[in-house]
Amino acid sequence: MAADTFTLPNYAEPALYSRSNLAPITRTVKFALAGLTGAAGSVADPIETGDVFKIFKLPPDVKILSGALQVGDLDSAASLTLSLVVTNGTTTKYIFNASTIGQAGGSVTSRDAAANGFIHAFSANAAIGWVVDNDNYYLALNGTAGAAGAGADDDIYVEIQYTSALESNEATFRT
Repeated sequence: MAADTFTLPNYAEPALYSRSNLAPITRTVKFALAGLTGAAGSVADPIETGDVFKIFKLPPDVKILSGALQVGDLDSAASLTLSLVVTNGTTTKYIFNASTIGQAGGSVTSRDAAANGFIHAFSANAAIGWVVDNDNYYLALNGTAGAAGAGADDDIYVEIQYTSALESNEATFRT
């Protein structure tokens, strides 16, 4: 089958956002691949190269603080790599790039600089510390390299933390 785009049900919900709240906002989503059908009618398990999972939209003028990814054993072999990204379809910023976490299952967090596939905040294409500059961005999980076979599990948990408390030079989007 060909790569497909899978849109989670919560993708259509409004982005969580508050200018008056200085505390970070944490959004989490847990989903099972078996429960998803793509735009082309294909099922999500196993993940193929080029598969895109649109998770939720992000509000403008928020700074990405951290991200985490927990998965079960998604690949019965050792070829699957996953990227957790903030994108608008044209510009892409990475939280994790080509992480092998789905090959045997486990978790990675951007708060651990040694995490598998983590993109350091000083990298040009890093999402951590980056300010979302328009209202078209969303969080997505991409199949960078497809699974060689369906693994024993199909659960995925994604977490991202962001803040609307910006420094005076960070806000770029105005309504």
